[in-house]
Amino acid sequence: MVKCYVCRYVEVEKKLGEWRSACDRCAELLKSPPCKACGQPVRDAKKNETNPYHEECRRCSSCNQKVSKLGMHCTAGKILCGSCDDLFGEFFVPGKRMGAEYMKEAFKAWDEDNSGWIDTGELRRVLKAIMPNFSDRDINDLLRVIDTNSNGVVEYEEFCQWLLKENPLDFSETTFAA
Repeated sequence: MVKCYVCRYVEVEKKLGEWRSACDRCAELLKSPPCKACGQPVRDAKKNETNPYHEECRRCSSCNQKVSKLGMHCTAGKILCGSCDDLFGEFFVPGKRMGAEYMKEAFKAWDEDNSGWIDTGELRRVLKAIMPNFSDRDINDLLRVIDTNSNGVVEYEEFCQWLLKENPLDFSETTFAA
């Protein structure tokens, strides 16, 4: 008898020809799909499950609160809770078109100080919430592309033109051609 090489708790019978043995419970775990956040196997996840996450890894990438399996929205490869998905998740789905009323509501949500325009800080807040590794340089470059009248802020018309593009976050080499 030897200890399970995974949990090191349960004693298992060493099988002939195997250099290490796992208990039944750990053997099942090793067959489980990996968590999309941490890469560790997710116990009780189905092999064909599209979004396997541990409960503690399933967090909104915007507000960082834990999200239930049923309340989880995956947008642009990020986990969002229902309220954050309603706030800005729809914008980053290629091909999605929004109505005028929704655009006004979204613009007001992004314009945190109600100034009537979106400045660099407000743009950074939303984009970093969705993509934490978004660099400040990328945000400044994106602001220059969106800000067609070069006044340093994003006005409502510029906001609408940007979001109505097929993929507003397409960062191909031609996106930032000066």
